[in-house]
Amino acid sequence: PQQGTTLNRPITRVCPKCGQVLNEEAKFCPRCGKALE
Repeated sequence: PQQGTTLNRPITRVCPKCGQVLNEEAKFCPRCGKALE
């Protein structure tokens, strides 16, 4: 059976503020400008 993607580190991240899909190493969201930890 396939494992859920939540069990592994995703290749991309999603901005918690606006939901923009980001590069895993992104430092801030290009859509809304939110700084990412």
